[in-house]
Amino acid sequence: MILTREECNEIISWGVEFNIMNVRECSDVCSPNGLHKSKLDYEIAEVKRTPKTQWVFDGISEYLKEEYPNNKVSEREYFYLHKFKEGHKFTKHIDKDRQNDWVLVVGGILNDDFEGGRLLTYNPDGELANKMGELYTMDASILHEVTEITKGTRHSFVFFIEHNDLGLNK
Repeated sequence: MILTREECNEIISWGVEFNIMNVRECSDVCSPNGLHKSKLDYEIAEVKRTPKTQWVFDGISEYLKEEYPNNKVSEREYFYLHKFKEGHKFTKHIDKDRQNDWVLVVGGILNDDFEGGRLLTYNPDGELANKMGELYTMDASILHEVTEITKGTRHSFVFFIEHNDLGLNK
């Protein structure tokens, strides 16, 4: 699945509606255990599942269907919208360390008019989602980072997927 420019712009526009704010100002849900807010600098919003946003939930569910035919991602309550401004980054971390129930991360880049902001993985080493609209899937136990934005603003979204979202037993 690849999102169109129009779809990406629509998702970006939801930041205002869903109260995007700097992660340092969020409650603990935006800064789960294991991360110190001093190491975080980006903006985040919880995009709720509504009739207007349902198409994203359905699209991610369909994207995962081949590997997880019984997934329930279309029924999730929300996903995260991220906005990284110039100078922002997300230091190396493992998502599963933040929330033990997370098993998979699915996300994508929503624009292409920025520099830096590479999503790098370690062990295995690589780069994910380096094109606007391109989706990625990553095991939640992979060490990764978003490098510093050197020009412009990077918009992205992420679903943190749990066993029950995939229709699997623990």
